Amino acid sequence: MMTLEQWRALSDEERAEQGRMVAAAVGGTFTVLMGEDKLAAITHESGIELVLIPGGTFERGVRADEHAMMRAIEWSEPEDALEWLDQIAETAPESVTVSAFLLARAPLLAEHIEGWVIGDEDSDQSAVRIDSDIAAAVLAEGPWRVPTSIEWEWVAREGGELPFVDATDPDEAAAACEDIYDSPYDPDLANGWGIWGLPWGDWVGDGKQPRAGRGGAAMLYPWQGDELILQLAGLPDDAAGQTQHCLRYALDVPTTAT
Repeated sequence: MMTLEQWRALSDEERAEQGRMVAAAVGGTFTVLMGEDKLAAITHESGIELVLIPGGTFERGVRADEHAMMRAIEWSEPEDALEWLDQIAETAPESVTVSAFLLARAPLLAEHIEGWVIGDEDSDQSAVRIDSDIAAAVLAEGPWRVPTSIEWEWVAREGGELPFVDATDPDEAAAACEDIYDSPYDPDLANGWGIWGLPWGDWVGDGKQPRAGRGGAAMLYPWQGDELILQLAGLPDDAAGQTQHCLRYALDVPTTAT
């Protein structure tokens, strides 16, 4: 399956054909090209809406320019913020490669599973946070897996380009959390790749084993201090210190579709 660079070079009809091929291989239906990169949306036979994510290579982790940007901010409690950034800087960024995969447009919602309903608590279209044991049990019963930590960051950065989860600057980073705060699933509030709800935080791991969380800044919104740091797309696993996360399905692209 092609890289993001190759995908961007395709015509819309070629992208749609790729979407139809992958949809047929996973037992789904290609529906539309969406987002800034016109990625292929596929509805799985189970009803789960997926996005075909092209692969690529990017620098994982918090980068030097991102550290500089964060240190230039006038924090309300600068000592705490700068100490936290110092701790993050102890882990150097690294170049990594992601293969193409399929990712759910939204995490499991209240209509799918019982758990801690977040967003609009009265809507069955709101996201749900669950613990790792429940997530593993759900994954054991179907074809799904969790995204890897690297895959999650690739999507949060929309191809390795954004410094924040779904955002290019601090104001957009805050807006990404504000948009979903008190809100049920709304495709119109998805990121540039058509993926909704990443700031809530998702389980990541290996295969069907959810091992850690990524994201989670929206859980602390409205922010009171240095919570903006939690919106950095390159933060390490479990940076938010939470034990429950949303479960967002992922699938490998079948070899028959490559």
